[in-house]
Amino acid sequence: MKEVFSPIPAVKAMAKRHKWQLIDLHKATDKKQQLFPDGIHPTPEGAGLIARKLKKAVEKAGKKAIKRSL
Repeated sequence: MKEVFSPIPAVKAMAKRHKWQLIDLHKATDKKQQLFPDGIHPTPEGAGLIARKLKKAVEKAGKKAIKRSL
């Protein structure tokens, strides 16, 4: 695959400035090209992997929010 410009440093800087949580979906899907047969859209299995990663991150953020509010 051709290397392209990475927006990651700019995204990380923006997230830090605004205190946003980043969810690294690239790490979860890297080297799993079979889950993206056209190189962009996930298969149902790929979508499930992404959904599980997002669910875990949202649950973790929710637990942190609850602890802060106590």
